[in-house]
Amino acid sequence: MIQLGSPVIREALLHFGHGPQTYKALEELSELQRAIAKHLMIEPNATHHVIDEIADCFIMLEQLAHIYGVNEVAAQHAFKLARLQTRIEEGRE
Repeated sequence: MIQLGSPVIREALLHFGHGPQTYKALEELSELQRAIAKHLMIEPNATHHVIDEIADCFIMLEQLAHIYGVNEVAAQHAFKLARLQTRIEEGRE
């Protein structure tokens, strides 16, 4: 599970700034998208690149959570997990 509040995350935001890290998040999400597409279409047995990009995205998403509001993001995350659980349970009926 992802732990919000890493000192490294806060330090990165102070060092690089909110704007540059927001842009970097876009870059990392794009790299993940490309890695997944390549994995699905070209290299079905090579998951290492996808895993690497997922880790990068987790780091950037945590920074975005700090930029836009950790508590708000955590609350929305909890809400959406509960909604997903409801949909799963409804699908079993």
